[in-house]
Amino acid sequence: MMEGLVTTLRALRASGARRLLSPHSRFLAFDAPLLPGHPAHADSRSDASPAVSTADPAFEAWLAEVRRAGAHPMRVQMASAHQMGSARMGADAATSVADVRGEAWTCAGLHIADASAFPTATGVNPMVTVEALAFLTCERLAERLTGAPFEGYPIASAPLDDW
Repeated sequence: MMEGLVTTLRALRASGARRLLSPHSRFLAFDAPLLPGHPAHADSRSDASPAVSTADPAFEAWLAEVRRAGAHPMRVQMASAHQMGSARMGADAATSVADVRGEAWTCAGLHIADASAFPTATGVNPMVTVEALAFLTCERLAERLTGAPFEGYPIASAPLDDW
């Protein structure tokens, strides 16, 4: 778990994050200085060094502190969220990100098969609905890629007494 956390923090820093917080109950924050090449830096010019550097000794020292803090129960918070409705499906490109088959209007071949395709938040745990949406989106994609209609799975069409 710690390697995943450190890798995520590195990715966030490489993408330009200037303030990073670890999920530990003990406050661990890293505030990155503006580096040459950053648009807000006084020495901003096209030939300046990159705006982000993950080779920063202060950043490496902070990551070492995050590792030392560990991932002990009740000392680190791990959570997830279902981002619902942020890339909704619909029949109109003006009001949705993807068509009713889950394919993005503006990027052929990109399919959305998670809770972001919902029209809005459900207010309840969306696990089963997400599974069903992903299943249907994958069925439609398989039909498109193979040119053959999806016939279903044998177990899905078997009578209950055959299980």
